[in-house]
Amino acid sequence: MKVLAISSFKGGVGKTTVAVHLAIEAARAGRTLLWDLDPQAASSFQFDASPRVEKSGRALARDEVGLKGLALESGHEQLDVLPADASTRRLEESLLELGPGWMRGKLREVEERYDHVVLDCPPGLSHVTENVLEAADAILTPTIPTPYSLRALAQLVKFLHSREDPRYRVLPFFNLVDRRRSLHRETCDWVRTQPMHFLETELPYSSLLEQASVRRTPIQCFAATSEPALAFRLLWNEIGARLRRDAELPDGLIRHPNRLTRTHSEHWQTTRAGEA
Repeated sequence: MKVLAISSFKGGVGKTTVAVHLAIEAARAGRTLLWDLDPQAASSFQFDASPRVEKSGRALARDEVGLKGLALESGHEQLDVLPADASTRRLEESLLELGPGWMRGKLREVEERYDHVVLDCPPGLSHVTENVLEAADAILTPTIPTPYSLRALAQLVKFLHSREDPRYRVLPFFNLVDRRRSLHRETCDWVRTQPMHFLETELPYSSLLEQASVRRTPIQCFAATSEPALAFRLLWNEIGARLRRDAELPDGLIRHPNRLTRTHSEHWQTTRAGEA
């Protein structure tokens, strides 16, 4: 069973949209569980899934219920959803005592049942995040091609470097890319020249993704041949290829978040000045 965490220190980078659509791709490859860990419960809303146990987050933390008892069928073949509710925020308080290995232990309950688990994580660094980092085989980090988003990625990697654990595997990729915008285009191109190990696939900005949230249906189900649907398929295939390699953390400038952002900013300003 492979555990894939969709995580970023920064909010607003499209984590839930990525989690929902990658879960669909994962389900086409094998039995998949999408675990919503964000108290906002956006991915639960996408699949019209409500917890079958009242205050499920607290019940889970207290071992009053297991993952199998909370997982629901999504309505999509081979995909189950473990929904969130407002009580999911209680996990943060409980995990202070339960420790960083709690989630890894919980996932053992379902390792015979699923081929993949996709974790839709809340933003920022918290005890939930630390549990996710311990449990995940890969940390998939959506990154908008802007300085703030790059800096958040650098901070995540710097934090992982500080733990001195060689098994961490961060797979950053660009999300919500609009190559008509010079900042997006030049940031993506600049990053390709740096030792940051970004995935090659770029997920484009598209109004179809907004339609998916309105319809509460993944785009693979109503626009299967569209550019973003094909991009999610390519991203899933690339993730699989990376998982077959040895784990590695991005190196080079990304160790230094302030330097990374400053160097990118200087590069972009120089490019703008040259065009002027």
